[in-house]
Amino acid sequence: MAVPEFQTFLLPLLRLVSDDREHTIPEVRERLAEEMNLTQEDRAELVPSGRKTRVQDRVAWAKTYLQAAGLIETPARARFRITSEGHRLLETNPPRIDSGLLRRYESFRQFQRPNANSPKTNEPIALVSAGPIPEALTPSDAMEAAYSQHREALVEDLLGHVRTMSPAFFERAVVKLMIRLGYGGTEGRGSSLGGSGDGGVDGVIYEDKLGLDLVYLQAKRWDAPVGRPV
Repeated sequence: MAVPEFQTFLLPLLRLVSDDREHTIPEVRERLAEEMNLTQEDRAELVPSGRKTRVQDRVAWAKTYLQAAGLIETPARARFRITSEGHRLLETNPPRIDSGLLRRYESFRQFQRPNANSPKTNEPIALVSAGPIPEALTPSDAMEAAYSQHREALVEDLLGHVRTMSPAFFERAVVKLMIRLGYGGTEGRGSSLGGSGDGGVDGVIYEDKLGLDLVYLQAKRWDAPVGRPV
C-alpha cells in the first residue's frame, strides 16, 4: 500500500503515546509503520527532494501538529509524551484527528497563523498555481507541490517563447543547452553554425582542448511526434 497522507498518522500516534511514557520519533515511526502494514518499499519511499523518506516526513509533521495543539509535550530533548488534554481528546473516541479538529485549540490556530515577525514587502508576489494545494499535505509536501506547479508553468511559458523565436536563435539555444548538460568539457566550448550551405549542421561542440573530438548537432523544431524515417 502507499504511505497514507500525514493526517492519517495523527490519531494512531496520539493513541500510541497514551501510555504516559516518554517516546522518540524513531521508535513511534517504526511502530506506526508496522501498525499500518507498510512494506519495506513503502518505508523506503522518498519525498521529492530525496532528503528523507515519506514516512519520516509524515510522522515528524504529525508530531509537530499534535504538539502545536497541546496534545503532546516534550519534557526532554527529542522525547515527547501525551498531555492531559491529549487524554481528554482520546476519551471522546474521535474517529479521526485532522486539521479541522485541531483548530478547536487556540495554540494550534496560533501555530497556523502567519508569523507577525516575518519580513513584509510592498511588492506583490506572483504565484502560478494549477489549483489549491490539499490541506492533507504536510507543509514540506505543499512547498514541493507549489514548486512543481510553478516550475511546470514556467517551463511551458519558456517553451512557448522558444517556439516563436527565429531559427538562428533556436540553434544557438540548442548548443547552449547541450553545453549546460555537460558536453564541451569543463570549458563548455561550442558554437552555432546554422545558415545556408551548412550541410544540415547547426552547431558543433568541442569535447577536448585541441578541438579534435567534435560533436555535430542538427536542431529541428517539431510540434508533432517525429517518426523513425524522418
